[in-house]
Amino acid sequence: LKELVFFRAHNNVFSGYLPAGLTNLKKVREVYLHKNQIYLDIPPQIGDMENLEDLRLHENEMFDDIPDSLYSIRKLKYLWLQDTVYCEEVQEGGYECSIDSDFGFTGTISTKIGNLDKLQ
Repeated sequence: LKELVFFRAHNNVFSGYLPAGLTNLKKVREVYLHKNQIYLDIPPQIGDMENLEDLRLHENEMFDDIPDSLYSIRKLKYLWLQDTVYCEEVQEGGYECSIDSDFGFTGTISTKIGNLDKLQ
């Protein structure tokens, strides 16, 4: 997987936490994990993904602060973090999810976002 350039696993029902080894994929340019049931706190090591150009994590259960290291990814062009989802377990081990503005990332967006001069 060290040569992986595109990681697209969106529009599924993956659940759990963001894969721990994701930030070890140094050549990845696109990460599409949106529209799943992933519990997201963006790991501080995200800044190690220096070739990342497109990060789409929207429509998942997102929480905690956005790490400052995200703002050091100089090649980042697209950043999708909107539409935080809140999921509740229902009968038979299933989940019911809906977009909820009362849940999601905490803190503020750092002024370091200005470092992302390729962001569109």
